[in-house]
Amino acid sequence: EFKFVDEEISHILKLQPKFLLGLKPDLGLKEADRYGILVLEEFYCTKHGNGKDFLRSLILRYPFLLNKTKSHIEGVFELLAKHGIDEKDAIRYTYDYPKLFSVKLEKQMSEVFHLFKLYNNIEQDKVMTMFRGFPYLFCCDTIKMRKFLAEFKKYKMTEDQIVNLVSRNPSQITGVQKWRASGHSGLKLPQL
Repeated sequence: EFKFVDEEISHILKLQPKFLLGLKPDLGLKEADRYGILVLEEFYCTKHGNGKDFLRSLILRYPFLLNKTKSHIEGVFELLAKHGIDEKDAIRYTYDYPKLFSVKLEKQMSEVFHLFKLYNNIEQDKVMTMFRGFPYLFCCDTIKMRKFLAEFKKYKMTEDQIVNLVSRNPSQITGVQKWRASGHSGLKLPQL
């Protein structure tokens, strides 16, 4: 149904063999604890109108998503919505930066908000502006983040300079290039 070829199935099974269990809708799990390709199909295709090619590509980029429960996936989207990210952008950000599903996002966001406020007196709305330009921001190691925030303070950078730098050229401060942050697996994937 999803048109996975043998090489792709091998790739998925090597990284996430438990996903086969998620193919059965009758495992006796509570609705919120369900996981697997059927949950992802329901969420991304049925609820949000994405095609099966989108879901196939997402799974190939990030097979570990098959292990995320329905409540976890919905929780990430609810948290992003709480901070002003609409569903369309949330889908794009989680597709490009699937690590957003692997970090304890609420805790990480809280810590990043705190650090930007502490070091540079930058409010949450400006941090969210930076996130929109660089969604990997909430996946960055906060220990390393402290170093570049201290540099901003040391050189007396303005709020606008910091927002502009982090939003437009994050690799200069984080060392993370956008394609590397996206969970690139080496397989050829369709572009969105």
